[in-house]
Amino acid sequence: RERMLESLCGTSEQVQSILHHMIVSRNMVSSSSSLLHQQQQPEIPQLVAPLGTAFGPTTPITEIFPHIVQKYNWQENAQPAFDEGTVALMNQVKQKLESTLPPSPLATATTNFAPQHLSIVAGTCFWINHAGLQPHLWGHPKIYPTLHQFMTHGHVENLALEHAVERVFSSWVLSRGGRVHDMQPAPRPLALYFPQFHAVPENDRFWGANFTEWTLLRDLVLSDPPLKKPLSVDEGGLGYYDLQDYTTRQRQAHLARQYGVTGFCFYHYWFSGEQAPPNHLVMGKIPEAMLRDGQPNVPFMLSWANEPWTKRWTGEQDTTLLSQTYGNDEAEWIEHYDYLVPFFQNVNYVRVNNAPVFAIYRAGHVGDKLEPMIQCWQRLSRERGDFPNGLHIVQTVSNFYREDRAEVSQRQLQKSDAQFDGSFQFWPQLFQAFPRVASNESAASEMDVKIRNVNPTKHMQYWGAFVGFDRRPRDQTAFPYVRSPAQFQSSVCESFRRLATYRHRVIATNLYFVTAWNEWNEQAVLEPNTMDQFAYLQSLNHCLRHVPVPQVQVYYQQ
Repeated sequence: RERMLESLCGTSEQVQSILHHMIVSRNMVSSSSSLLHQQQQPEIPQLVAPLGTAFGPTTPITEIFPHIVQKYNWQENAQPAFDEGTVALMNQVKQKLESTLPPSPLATATTNFAPQHLSIVAGTCFWINHAGLQPHLWGHPKIYPTLHQFMTHGHVENLALEHAVERVFSSWVLSRGGRVHDMQPAPRPLALYFPQFHAVPENDRFWGANFTEWTLLRDLVLSDPPLKKPLSVDEGGLGYYDLQDYTTRQRQAHLARQYGVTGFCFYHYWFSGEQAPPNHLVMGKIPEAMLRDGQPNVPFMLSWANEPWTKRWTGEQDTTLLSQTYGNDEAEWIEHYDYLVPFFQNVNYVRVNNAPVFAIYRAGHVGDKLEPMIQCWQRLSRERGDFPNGLHIVQTVSNFYREDRAEVSQRQLQKSDAQFDGSFQFWPQLFQAFPRVASNESAASEMDVKIRNVNPTKHMQYWGAFVGFDRRPRDQTAFPYVRSPAQFQSSVCESFRRLATYRHRVIATNLYFVTAWNEWNEQAVLEPNTMDQFAYLQSLNHCLRHVPVPQVQVYYQQ
C-alpha cells in the first residue's frame, strides 16, 4: 500500500511529474499530425502504475516488485496470474465493452485480448487518462448492470469477475494502441543538516570563545574557485544566522517546503570515553530547541556522527579532543536510547514501515559493540512498546565504509552488517569507497553498490547527491570538488531516471540524501548563496517535478 501511495501521489511534485508526462504525450500526438487533421487525432490511452506493479504473464520476476513475487511464490514469471479461466473472463468483459464502442483505427481486430496485451496492475491503483479509461463505457446501461450483478460478495481467492476486471484496465489500454507506464516512489530529498552556527562550550574550549563555522568563513577570500557565502536576508537569503533564532529555523523550513526538500537529516553528536562530556552530548541545543518550539517544521531524522573529534583541521590528526568508545556495557546504550526516544516519537520524525529511521555515520568504527548495541535498542523499542516495528537502522556508505571494515574480522562483519535495515549513499565520499559508481563529473547516485553480508531482497539502499564539496575554509590545501547548479540538475535528473529502472527495489519510502543543507565550511549548501542565489534549490525542484515515467514492457517473447 505504501509503495502505491508514494508512487502515485507521494508528493505534490510527484503528481506534477505524472500530469506533465501525460500532457507532454498528448501534445506530442497533436504536433506529429498536420494542422488539418489535429482535431481528428485521437488521444493515446495511457495508464501510470506504481513501479514494478504492472506486468504480463511473461514478465520475468526480476521486473516485478519483490513483495508481489514473494506473496504468490512465483518462480520465473507471472504466468500463474493469468490462468485460462481468468483470461476467458477478461475476454468476456472486453467483448462487452466493444459491443458499445464504435470502430477505432487504434483497436485490434480480434475480440479476445492478444497475448502481448494481457497485463495487470497489482493492487488496481493507477493514474489513467480519459482515453484509457473511457468511463462512458463502464457506465453504459449494457455494461454496468451486468458487471455489478456478477461481482462476488466477500473475499474470493480467484476466478471471480472482479479478478478479470482488474486485469482488463491495463490490457484494454494496450489493446487500444495505448501505453502502460510505471512510476518510482516519490523521491524524498533529505538534506544533511549541521546543527551548529551558535557558540558551544566544546568549540569555545578547543578553538576560542564564540567560535562557529562563520568564524572561518566570514572574512576569508579565496579564488579559483571563489567561496560561496550566505545570501543576505534583504536578498531573500538567510544571512550569517544563529540557529538559536526561531525565525531563522522557521525560514529554513519555508525554503525547504517551497522547493520540494522533504526535510532534514540532523547530525547527532554523542560521545563516550575519558574525553567525552559527562552527559555525552555535544551540539544538541538546536535539535532540542526544535522539539520545544517546532522549528524547522518539516520531517526530520538523526544521523549519529559517531567519530572522535581531533585536530585534523590543523594537521594534528592524533590529538583527540572528544573520544568515542561506545561504552562498556548496556547502561550507556540504554542512556543513549532514552535520549533519542523523544525525537523518534515526534510527529515529524521520518519513519519507514512505521519504524523511526536512524543513521550511523561510521558503522565499522563501532567494532564488536555494534551488534549488541543495536540489538539492545531494538529490544527496548519493542519490549517497552515505544515502536512495535522496531527501529529502521541505516549505515552510511562513504569513504569510511572500506577503511573501517578493514580492521574488523569477517565473522564480526557478518554479524554487524546483519543489524542494518538499509544503507544510504553519502556523496561525494562514496567515490572513495566505490570509484566506479558514477562518472567523474556526476553529482548523484547512478546505481546500487555492493553491500556485503545483506539480503538484497530486504536491505533498502537509498541513493543521494551533493551540490559540491570544498573544505578550503577549514584547510586551504584541500582540493575543491565543484558542481555547478547545471551539473547538479543534470546529475539528479539522470539519477531519478536510473532509479526508475530498478523495479525490483524493495523501497516504498524513497529517501534521497543530499549533501548538504548548510555545510558552509565544506561549501555543500542548498541554502541561497551569493554566487548562485537559489539555483541549487531550483535545480532540485526541477528534477522533482520531472521525474521520468518510463514505459513498461509487459510482453516478453518466450
